[in-house]
Amino acid sequence: MKLMIITGKLGSGKTTVLNNLIRDVDKEKTSVVINEFAKSGMDKHFVSMSVNELNEGCVCCSKGEELKGLLKKLEDKETVFLETSGVSSLNQLLERLSEDYEEVAEVIMVLDAYKLSKAKMSKDTEKNIRLSTTILVNKTDLIKKEETKEIVSKIRKINRNANIITTKYGGLSFRELPLNGRFLKKKQLTGMQEFMYWLFPELKLDKETKHIQKERLTSISLNLDGVDLKKFEKILKNDGSVIRAKGFLKGLDGNTYRFNYASDLLYLENYDKDVETSFVVIGKFNFFKKRRLKNELIGISKKIINKVE
Repeated sequence: MKLMIITGKLGSGKTTVLNNLIRDVDKEKTSVVINEFAKSGMDKHFVSMSVNELNEGCVCCSKGEELKGLLKKLEDKETVFLETSGVSSLNQLLERLSEDYEEVAEVIMVLDAYKLSKAKMSKDTEKNIRLSTTILVNKTDLIKKEETKEIVSKIRKINRNANIITTKYGGLSFRELPLNGRFLKKKQLTGMQEFMYWLFPELKLDKETKHIQKERLTSISLNLDGVDLKKFEKILKNDGSVIRAKGFLKGLDGNTYRFNYASDLLYLENYDKDVETSFVVIGKFNFFKKRRLKNELIGISKKIINKVE
């Protein structure tokens, strides 16, 4: 079984990358596992094949044992794609997997070029870059060519061996992946890997759920009918604490829309299939800000069908 991990921050484009990758594989011999931090999973509606969901937690910590059990059930598959939540600790995930698996075929780190052009690269991002085999610099259409070159140069200094690909709209073919594999069991570490752990002690196992506490992320899940789409976009952009939003809305015109909100941009498309019009908003909210944002979103809709959370 080839285990392909797709990781990256909220809104970097992981699900789009996943969709592009599975176009080139035999779907009968392939399975997809998606981990979402929020209680209600939205990504299954954005993927072009059936999905195994692990929601309300991270596969690197609270959902780790569940993931192991699921992977055992999928061992007859040729390839398994695992899309982590946007707040997962890659190092912690690899440590957990190393207890049962000697090799991970590929670790694909998806980076948001637009966000990287606006802010300094975090230590967590640098750490994840070191642990990845392929690094996808996504959304390069939103920044200048010179900025893209600068980002690639920074990545190459951090990881000299990774396959670096620049793209827009998550354009990555399965055939582009080197599939060299990563050996993870501690007892089988090479001398160079032992040296890397000594040189970068932060690569060692994080404390359980420490990354979630550090991020201070929470989510809001709602099921609304008759939403004013212009006001909806304005609320997301003006709030200042919203990092990611995704799901389905029914507009004032009665039509259903599938939407993605990331990098301060809202993408809307008509959706003609029968689907529950629920969505999730993820951000850094304290109790009062979360309640205020929820009330604002309810206030621009005709009807609240259900509070999913």
